[in-house]
Amino acid sequence: MFSFIFIYTFLLMGAAGINPWKPINEMYIDPMHHQNIKNTLQSIKNGSLSANDRIIANMHQSMSSSSAYWLDKKTKIDSIKHILDDMTASSFKSISFIIYNLPNRDCKALASNGEICCNTKSECNQYCNSECQKSSVDCDAGLNEYKKNYIDKIYNIITDTKYNDLRKIFVIEPDSLPNCVTNLNAGGCTNTTCQAYIEGIEYAITVLSNVSNTFLYLDAGHGGWLGWNDNMMRFIKLIQKLSLEKIRGFATNTANYQPLGVACLWNSSTSYNDRIQQCKTSNHICCNDPCKLNTQYNLANNELNYVQLLSEASSEISFRTKDKRPRFVIDTGRNGNESARIGTDECKIWCNVNHAKIGKYPTTETPLPYIDAYAWLKTPGESDGCIDREKQFRCGIPSQCIRYDPDCGNYPQNIGYDSEQPCPPEAGLWFDYQFVQLND
Repeated sequence: MFSFIFIYTFLLMGAAGINPWKPINEMYIDPMHHQNIKNTLQSIKNGSLSANDRIIANMHQSMSSSSAYWLDKKTKIDSIKHILDDMTASSFKSISFIIYNLPNRDCKALASNGEICCNTKSECNQYCNSECQKSSVDCDAGLNEYKKNYIDKIYNIITDTKYNDLRKIFVIEPDSLPNCVTNLNAGGCTNTTCQAYIEGIEYAITVLSNVSNTFLYLDAGHGGWLGWNDNMMRFIKLIQKLSLEKIRGFATNTANYQPLGVACLWNSSTSYNDRIQQCKTSNHICCNDPCKLNTQYNLANNELNYVQLLSEASSEISFRTKDKRPRFVIDTGRNGNESARIGTDECKIWCNVNHAKIGKYPTTETPLPYIDAYAWLKTPGESDGCIDREKQFRCGIPSQCIRYDPDCGNYPQNIGYDSEQPCPPEAGLWFDYQFVQLND
């Protein structure tokens, strides 16, 4: 027993001292991503899509970059075994998964409502919409489903000893806790929902951290969401209910479009308000503010500055790293054009953004030592959500948009707003028109 405990502790402590994203060329590349790109290239060749030689070259380059695998349905759990088996016979040594199936998932944005519900009514069994979420009295059944038929099943696969040498990275539940900071009592983000989020995430952290070579990052939204000092402090207070000593740090900008920018290397003793004033009077590139956040007293005008602020705010919390400080991964899959969302509801658009571009390719070469990697957490080319039934009707598919969100298709910055553009499919499905745009 002693030798087992010693070996297991050694594995966990060893994991605390390494960057799991290194080397980046050992990150798993999903063959389905390859196939989707090949299908899009074939559509271009057939003339059903238009793209110039530069776009085509960029698409070929994208094929050699990894992106995270989303476990957004229970039916995807079996894929974990197939992926890890493939990795044992290949040069891939690391894989990133997105844990994304909380009960009452996506309580504010409707495009990604999930399959597990706190509400036990029959009409809420397969699709947990906003009405189901808002009318939830408790979440005992939903949490039991999440724990036993989702997290535990993932655990049972990844604990196979033949996968011990593979680095398994998990990003935990995008958008959930940030919604409980800024959207409490809006949509389905009730106290019942947010308490379920806390309990579900704590369970996921506790269970998954007990596996050798696992690295956990808690989703922390992005600077345009939590960059305000009050919001960030509420987030820090909320996450202190979790076993943060078992996670490596935070993931930011997951599936979003916030600009990466340049880091302002602030003096740590300079107050938040003084930093705001410095950026208001400075022309330094680190103060570039396409979303005009500084004018709203949000210092997170870009994700690098947001990461700095979050690192400072969590400095008194211990994480599973050698120095006990958090590490970060930033999603750069679609934030390459910082002007794409300028206009109506400036920078609040999050659904299939028109003229967005792929940002930095996955890399561990980052400007701040506590950023582990830039990674593609949301696979470039996967839709954020479908548009309303009226617009779908003109596309000839009037009944497919089950998870309709008003933020999809109602703004000029949404793909599909223009009648000349195709209709985006449901969230998570491949959207080749968007992929062409991203590679422009």
